[in-house]
Amino acid sequence: MTFFDWYGNELKTQTVEYGLPATAPDDPQRTGHTFIGWDTDFSYITGDLTVTALYELIYVKSAAVTSFKKSLQGGNNNKLEFTVSVTLSDGTVYTVNHAESVKGGQKGNKTFDYGDYKVYVEWNDNNTVTKCEVRGI
Repeated sequence: MTFFDWYGNELKTQTVEYGLPATAPDDPQRTGHTFIGWDTDFSYITGDLTVTALYELIYVKSAAVTSFKKSLQGGNNNKLEFTVSVTLSDGTVYTVNHAESVKGGQKGNKTFDYGDYKVYVEWNDNNTVTKCEVRGI
């Protein structure tokens, strides 16, 4: 019997006595995905068998601005600071702190990359976040 990954690469080949279980290799890794198991049961081998790894895509589940602050110091020395919290489908949470110098009352936006997705944040002249959304590439 033979174990394969998603790309068709052989992970492990083994000879198993009739009626006995096979032993799986270590869980294969695939960038941007979570390994979720094998496509075929191999607990009772009765002949040649091909087993392929199954994966689930990791995607951006949600994004939110968790803090937003503009420090008005006058002129071009104003500072905009905000934190974006991004939760992936596998439960992983990333936090990005962003700071930049802005002119007083300036509206704007910022885009952050997360693999195949982007998180877009937009704010208005009143220091209020008007949009925080996930966009696919």
